Amino acid sequence: RHVSVFRQTIGPRTPDQPANIEAAESYIKSTFGFDNMGYQVIRDEFETNGKINAHFMVELAGRKSPNQVVLVTARYDGEKPEDIAALLVLAHAFTGTQHHNTIRFLARYGEGENRSGDAVSVRELKLSGPAVDAPDTLEQLRALEKKINALSDAASLQ
Repeated sequence: RHVSVFRQTIGPRTPDQPANIEAAESYIKSTFGFDNMGYQVIRDEFETNGKINAHFMVELAGRKSPNQVVLVTARYDGEKPEDIAALLVLAHAFTGTQHHNTIRFLARYGEGENRSGDAVSVRELKLSGPAVDAPDTLEQLRALEKKINALSDAASLQ
């Protein structure tokens, strides 16, 4: 569903298509937000070439080591919707779960500045979502989910 929205409804999210970027931002914020997944969405603005852009972040605070952070990122700009769709699917799968370490899901615009907070230790996973028509799409997403689970419940990310 997310791939379809990004590909067909929103369209390419490139600098020459600012309305599409705004639509993508609105969709991401709404999907992550209280009415859908229940997250508090943090908008992190930054300037690139005189233009204001933004990353969107949601977080599941760790129970025992909140300063140990598993940062799961995907870009929402460009023409490939699979990455951001995988991020949204995984963020949904983790909704309401509890873990040893903090999990942050970050929808990134471009490479932009990555200000992931004052974390003592950050382990970043940049998603490259599986192709929607791949026969093992669900298995690939489950493997990513297991990897995030293993990291978020590890005693240390060092």
